[in-house]
Amino acid sequence: MKVNNIETRSVWYDVSSDDLLAIDQTLLPFQFQTIALKTVEDIIAAIKSMQIRGAPAIGIAASYAVYFAVKQCGGNVEYFNELLLHLISSRPTAVNLRAGALYVANSLKEMQNQSDSERIALIKANEFAEMEIRNCELIGINGVEIIKNIYKKNQRPINILTHCNAGWLACGDWGTATAPIYLAHRTSIPLHIWVDETRPLNQGARLTAWEMKNEGIDFTIITDNAGGMLMQDHKVDLVIVGADRIARNGDTANKIGT
Repeated sequence: MKVNNIETRSVWYDVSSDDLLAIDQTLLPFQFQTIALKTVEDIIAAIKSMQIRGAPAIGIAASYAVYFAVKQCGGNVEYFNELLLHLISSRPTAVNLRAGALYVANSLKEMQNQSDSERIALIKANEFAEMEIRNCELIGINGVEIIKNIYKKNQRPINILTHCNAGWLACGDWGTATAPIYLAHRTSIPLHIWVDETRPLNQGARLTAWEMKNEGIDFTIITDNAGGMLMQDHKVDLVIVGADRIARNGDTANKIGT
């Protein structure tokens, strides 16, 4: 997605420096700053401080943390396993963190020579990052059809309400809840987004609003309790939010704010 009209990801591997770079989300919207992460400990600290946040972004960071663990352990399998356990236990409820870490670690069942292990770990981390981002894009490809159908029926700007930040900052690129919004915007469907402020950390007011501004999408920040009034006044056509868990039958579960 865009930052000052430049395509950007929220977390990415930099080949030239061999670092993991990430947007420091704690400084937004008032400062745009990237941080360079070089070790497993750096990545754990960034996740715990919420400089990196959002399930897919955390999963991507964890996959690269395993690459750094391979570099740090220097072929010492016991030390590698300690680093891996430390990483996974840093956020035990974060499914994507575990998934990203094990996606890379399982490709290293038998530690080969150091250079081969590093090369394979980096390939797998890059692979996992692209998979996560592609999954988000697919959510957008499927979800945009709902927005298209509403627009076809109403022939006016579509009012969408969203809560918290399930956007590209949380996912590396595209976002989950926001992916259909971005694709709709890029197909010239007129949109207006109601952005819940999302107390107490204000991820909506700070992060989702910042994303919308950079993409050039019309939006209004509202208090969390205003959503009900807007729905009652028929000013919301669609609600799109993130979910921590989605069951096979379509049931969803997320934090109490949503």
